Amino acid sequence: MAVLSDGVWRLLQLLADAQWHSGEELGDELGISRAAISKRLKQLEELNLPIESVAGRGYRLLSPLDLLSSEGVSACLSEEPFLKGLQLILHRRIPSTNAELMRLQRQRSIHGLVCVAEQQNAGRGRRGRVWHSPFAQNLYLSVGWHFQGGIAALEGLSLAVGVVLCDALVELGVESAQLKWPNDVLALGKKLGGVLIELAGDMDSECVVVLGVGLNVLMSEAEAIDQPWLALQELGYRGSRNQLLAIVLKHLFRLLDSYERDGFVAYRQRWNQLDAFAGSVVTLTSPSKAYSGIMRGVDGDGAVLIEQDEGLQRYIGGELSLRVSE
Repeated sequence: MAVLSDGVWRLLQLLADAQWHSGEELGDELGISRAAISKRLKQLEELNLPIESVAGRGYRLLSPLDLLSSEGVSACLSEEPFLKGLQLILHRRIPSTNAELMRLQRQRSIHGLVCVAEQQNAGRGRRGRVWHSPFAQNLYLSVGWHFQGGIAALEGLSLAVGVVLCDALVELGVESAQLKWPNDVLALGKKLGGVLIELAGDMDSECVVVLGVGLNVLMSEAEAIDQPWLALQELGYRGSRNQLLAIVLKHLFRLLDSYERDGFVAYRQRWNQLDAFAGSVVTLTSPSKAYSGIMRGVDGDGAVLIEQDEGLQRYIGGELSLRVSE
């Protein structure tokens, strides 16, 4: 995936309103020739953005683009003093926001650093699954954080992140989101988003966490996804992606700032309220075995509780995967 040059990016910004722009107008704005405009338009083709060209009228995108910007996010956080001076790195195209922060943590502190991308070409979910990442349609972000208590301080963190993502969506008027253990956000029984946490550093003392979040926002097509999914626009969300990113970051930072003190216990009740499979017969699978029973939520450590013939059984994450039994 080629890097989008400053010139191509500026052209995209001009076209983002989906209005007609003549080649002459675009050339004047960018200070380049009509031939150079045509060349840059061809570079936009690999973004799979439909561009219409009509003689005498010029060029336009078939639908507006909601591009992310540091200014747009900051404007939505103006009343959040604890997020003033937010360290936000915005990439146009990148392999993976999580991978980028994992790379940066080998060079510097990434505590409180946020990495966001308009598009990823190597985004991934749990167990290495591909995360489909169309350009400027969804939300792909990662946050770096340092914990002093080692890996023991992180029990249940991915589940707590799911809780605050749902709470952020409620604040934005989307109240139908639910959770699937251990790290999926669902709505109407379909996947809306997910969480991926990666660790570095000393597992017994200071530990570096990279917390990745993906949310489907405007996506309308995705051939590569092998499970039912939907996007926020289908749930009535009409706000900007900048507003969505700002509210999600507000909730994530509040969680991260207090998690080492409060732990997952503070989020357990809310997680169980949001459990999409509560009371359902489910199957929990590992690479070598399957366990079936009734979903009874999670305990204070984030372990899933399954009621089986021999009683209530407790299972920790790792390679386990949960689904409703057929």
